[in-house]
Amino acid sequence: STHFPASILLVTVMMGLGFSVTTVFLTRYTTSLHLRGPSTFFSAYAITAFSMRFVARRWSNIMGRHRMIWWGMLGHVFGHITLMFVTSDWHLIIPALGCGFGHALLFPCIVSLGSGDFPPEHRATGTTVVLASIDLGTVLTAPMLGYLIDNFGFRIMFCVSSSLILTFAVIYAVLKYTAADEEMLAG
Repeated sequence: STHFPASILLVTVMMGLGFSVTTVFLTRYTTSLHLRGPSTFFSAYAITAFSMRFVARRWSNIMGRHRMIWWGMLGHVFGHITLMFVTSDWHLIIPALGCGFGHALLFPCIVSLGSGDFPPEHRATGTTVVLASIDLGTVLTAPMLGYLIDNFGFRIMFCVSSSLILTFAVIYAVLKYTAADEEMLAG
């Protein structure tokens, strides 16, 4: 097997894009809407991600990590689309549910699949590469998303972010949705 497959790289870059939207631009978005800030979003996001880790703890054995990645990416797509319709602080809960769900499914899957392709003695390096790739996604996408916001507004940025994640989710599904996953054999 090769170290750090390209399919996981695509997913980590898209996860970084998701972090660009929520950690880089969400405060600016809530300010533009004259809301109190992103605290409602991040509270709901954290609670959802934490709770979903328990709910989904055996999903890798049932559906496999590749399908979990697909559903996790769709969670982010849902979150970004619903951010467009926020007009009140409590409306931030809906997109946070989608993004928190996505995070809970994506993070353990990309870390285990990405680092798992490294030899056992280099798994820590593999984990570092996975996490750095998420950061790379943030670094690569934040300037583009900022440009879109400055020139076309937040709605266009949310359309682009959700479209990109959906596109890469479809590509990932075509490549990996039915791929064998050793986690399913462990269940």
